[in-house]
Amino acid sequence: MKNKTENNLEGKRARPAEPTTKTPSIVTAMADLSRQLGVITLAAALLSSVPARAEQTVDTKAAAIQKGDTVRVKSNSIWFTSSSELAVWQRFQDKFPAKDVATYQSLILDTRVAWQFVADLTAKVISYEPEHHRVEVRMLTKGRYLNTLWWVDDKDCSKAK
Repeated sequence: MKNKTENNLEGKRARPAEPTTKTPSIVTAMADLSRQLGVITLAAALLSSVPARAEQTVDTKAAAIQKGDTVRVKSNSIWFTSSSELAVWQRFQDKFPAKDVATYQSLILDTRVAWQFVADLTAKVISYEPEHHRVEVRMLTKGRYLNTLWWVDDKDCSKAK
């Protein structure tokens, strides 16, 4: 005699997955692998085959930024705790379509590789790499991140008034 569980399972086999013609984007595949390899490692691996920018320019507004300056970092900019994480983000923005950049941004924010603050924040410039568009700053805005060190893109910085 069959028990109740065996009766319920009879004839209810899982159907095989439907074949799909849609190829997943590289970022979708990256999101799946990132849990195993780590976000930055995977993004760096993806970017290693992408040639670097042939010419890097220095924005004249950003060129005015100097060590010791107080700057305002615009709202919704992406903040990193290391220069290398910012470098990967910058290259990703340059080399991939906007849809993939948005997916990657969501991934790095969800995994706390980067942070995004919704208000303009004040910071002091600790170091500046104009050729790479990277600024190391110390947060001056009051709150739990006061005096913490961050890396931001120079396009998000302007001198505080």
